[in-house]
Amino acid sequence: MNTIKKTITIACISAFLMASSQAQPERGARTLGGLLKIENTETDVNSNSKDAFSAELSPTYSVFIAEKLAIGGRLGYGYSRNYTTSSTKAVTSQTHAVPISLFVQYYHWLSPQVALTVRGGVNYRLGFIGDKTYTIASQQDTIVRSTSRSTRLFASPSVLWMPDKHWGVELNAVGLEYGNDARLDKDGTAYSTTNAFRLNLSSAVGLGLYYYF
Repeated sequence: MNTIKKTITIACISAFLMASSQAQPERGARTLGGLLKIENTETDVNSNSKDAFSAELSPTYSVFIAEKLAIGGRLGYGYSRNYTTSSTKAVTSQTHAVPISLFVQYYHWLSPQVALTVRGGVNYRLGFIGDKTYTIASQQDTIVRSTSRSTRLFASPSVLWMPDKHWGVELNAVGLEYGNDARLDKDGTAYSTTNAFRLNLSSAVGLGLYYYF
């Protein structure tokens, strides 16, 4: 009886290790999935308050060109809303954005199922902005529409868990970026441009779900 139990135990362990060892993608494997990130913050200082909400969904496709290296791209949609109030006015700003990225992703496997990854590449983002300002004294609304364009180089680490060879869950909360941001009026004239490094340390964790095939 003990011999049978030992045989079953060894068989189960062997099957688990075999399944785990097959979880790591090989050269030529492809991934299809996406990243969802939602964030909401509220601040209130003296008579000034701010309520900010943002969400972004980024469908992604990539191909492994080596066991630990993949190249890919994404085309997503983002929405953000900022509501700011003071003693003299209230400003509501809404942005609809389309981010496009090309990237290279490196995988460092800590175990057959867990990896630390670093994704780096270039990101272009086009945003459509509507600002509505309500002035308390005149009780009037002023609406200004504009667009934003940004081109950034980025590097973003993440943690990947693959419960089997076809599915992966990825967590991401921080990234480093450098690039150019421009805001343009309705005539296409830039009236605000910046070039800077940014450390994106977000309170929201991005959750990605990917299918490997």
